[in-house]
Amino acid sequence: MMTQTTPQAGVRMPALLKFNLRDAGTLIGLLIIVVTFSFLSPVFFTLPNLLNILQQSSINALIALGMTLVIISGGIDLSVGPTAALSAVLGATLMVAGVPVPLAILATLGVGALCGLFSGTLIAYAGLQPFIVTLGGLSLFRAIALIYTGGNPIFGIPLSFRSVVNSTLFGVPMPIVVVAVIALLLWTVMNKTPLGEYILAIGGNEEAARVAGCR
Repeated sequence: MMTQTTPQAGVRMPALLKFNLRDAGTLIGLLIIVVTFSFLSPVFFTLPNLLNILQQSSINALIALGMTLVIISGGIDLSVGPTAALSAVLGATLMVAGVPVPLAILATLGVGALCGLFSGTLIAYAGLQPFIVTLGGLSLFRAIALIYTGGNPIFGIPLSFRSVVNSTLFGVPMPIVVVAVIALLLWTVMNKTPLGEYILAIGGNEEAARVAGCR
């Protein structure tokens, strides 16, 4: 028994170690950065500074959450940044024009959904490659936002919206709270719903998922 168990352990342990290091690579890199900057600046590893970094990264974090689902499904979307910019431009314009903030937010989300629907339709029904479609969408959505604004910022955002964005919940800035809530919702979708299983199945093998009945 001893001679059989030892070789098996010797075979499995390197594979397990490689798997863990691969999965934790990003986390290890982040920890190295945090430790390095903590030594370089005495105020880096303080709660106010960490909250400030999280708040400044909240927009990119929201985009990354949506992009994660796309990547898991085996796709790619290069137009997420311009889509967010175009949606924000429309939302800001509506707010300045006097449209109620909730309706402006819904319109902003609607524009982002329409941009995604446009690209998704070309990919799913026209048979085009996601890289090519979203690369074109990147230029198109960015151009629309730039032409509409003339390259100028939009001023006059209502105080009601700014007060919500700049508020805190138990000392945590609201943008961080929003990212945390969205992340929790996406985790629930991916781990507790059939949709999450379909996304994982499509990313693993699209043809097998289709044969299995994923639509």
